[in-house]
Amino acid sequence: MLTVAPALAAEVNLVNSRDWTDVYSVMLHSALEGKKSYFVNSESLVAIARTIPQRDSITVYESDNPFIPNLAAQLASSGYTIADTIESDDFNIDLARPGADVVVLSEDSSRLSLPAAAYAKQTGSWVFIVNEDRLAAIADQLPQAGTVLAIGNFRRDYLEQLRSSFDKWVNNNNIYEDSRELALLFPEHRSTVILTDGKAIEAEYFNTKNPVVLSGSNKLVDATYDFLKENGIASVIVVGNSLATVGEQIRARSNKTISVFVKFGQSDAQGLGRIYALTLFPLPKEEIGLTVDRAVYDPSKQQLIAYFRNTGNTGLYELSTLSVKDQGEEIATAADEESVFLGAGEVLPVVYEATIDTTALTNATVEFFTSYGIAPNTLDEFLTMRNRFGPPFALPLEVAEVESGGVSLDLGSVIYYKGLNRIAVTLTNTGEKTAYFRVSINRLIVNGLEEDLVKAGSVAAGETTTVYLPVKLDDIDLQENKEFKVTLVYGASEDALFQSQRQAVPFTYEEAGLLSRLKSPAALAVIGGLVILVILVAFFRRRKSN
Repeated sequence: MLTVAPALAAEVNLVNSRDWTDVYSVMLHSALEGKKSYFVNSESLVAIARTIPQRDSITVYESDNPFIPNLAAQLASSGYTIADTIESDDFNIDLARPGADVVVLSEDSSRLSLPAAAYAKQTGSWVFIVNEDRLAAIADQLPQAGTVLAIGNFRRDYLEQLRSSFDKWVNNNNIYEDSRELALLFPEHRSTVILTDGKAIEAEYFNTKNPVVLSGSNKLVDATYDFLKENGIASVIVVGNSLATVGEQIRARSNKTISVFVKFGQSDAQGLGRIYALTLFPLPKEEIGLTVDRAVYDPSKQQLIAYFRNTGNTGLYELSTLSVKDQGEEIATAADEESVFLGAGEVLPVVYEATIDTTALTNATVEFFTSYGIAPNTLDEFLTMRNRFGPPFALPLEVAEVESGGVSLDLGSVIYYKGLNRIAVTLTNTGEKTAYFRVSINRLIVNGLEEDLVKAGSVAAGETTTVYLPVKLDDIDLQENKEFKVTLVYGASEDALFQSQRQAVPFTYEEAGLLSRLKSPAALAVIGGLVILVILVAFFRRRKSN
């Protein structure tokens, strides 16, 4: 007779917080202690019951912003054993390991935290996640730490307090390259890597012995594939069904010499053989999305105009190659020379030079092979048709003359006023109607990091207006910025910004605070007059009193 021994009870940790850095810190702390850990990602206890066996003893880590208040009491009433409850307003600081090696990254680089977790587990390191609130505490602890490894970009004001403690800094201005370089720093070479799009915390990243490398969610970055081949990677684990497309691209490009495994679910706590979806905790991210509304060919100008629309809540960059086909035969091609910026919600007409014989067209279409992302060097998404996993995105080609609608804008001066913390952009409407516009300044270096600034407005026919974009640049920014990359889109109404122009304007700035204004000749003349007036008034009052 076969006797199956009952599973032993385990001591596990459960983190109850809405803050991803708390969840991350407890998961890493547990991995370094060799304990299993779980997290709450909703206000329901159902997921906990599915994943944690009732025989286990639970230590609850609860932040000051929990998903479920009084979680320990609710679990106890449901039959769980609560070993302890640990409370904190910042687990990233409170759970740090004094004297241990340290990995440091900025909270703005949340996706890099997942490759860092796998590295920290293998090297016994703690991961500090820097933001404004914990900057001072981290700066105080780094000098007492072991080896300090920094990853990714940091704001300049962060670096001023942290840089002197860095023993090594992995920073390629590209999160994908940073993750690959970190994989090469593992103590032992691994023939397996985990690919992730870096959008959510999952237990695998804290428990694996293998490096974690970042990837686009539906696009295999060429440099990532080269990394796999050059480093003898035999197998890849992708976490979540969303990356299955990337897995297929790896299998196809390697001719199946690289094995691909997809982790798509987890078993139930009761051991009944049920499979549930992975438990994920989303990392902060921008919602990005892109589509093309229309593709219009103007035979009078020999221009193809594609109307790109940013459907997300943050700015993005796109880079496209276009193929115009009629009856399946390619009749023209065009491409962006460099990546193009679109603000959140913006519709941007991008003009391509093309020569097409419209008299012979029967059923012409335009195929877009478009990559996009939040930065020019991280175009990690493909534009695809609905229910398709790869390009192209296709639209019928319209043939029409595109009218300006009597609207024409000229870009004048672009100046940063240091005392006012404003960039002033001067626009002149040389057309016949009121012009509505959106002006953006792209990839401006602010506190050491690139930012995009956007401002909308209107200007009447024949008038000149100055648009002010708020931004504070420090003295180093003033040296590092060499030009203003300006994109101007405009039209006859707010919903029809169908014209665009892009210019690189040399970077210039002026000291435009109150003091500098007082030093101007006109201001000095006025001040001098006021002083004389005050003296005369005082003289006559004194004379009258006498």
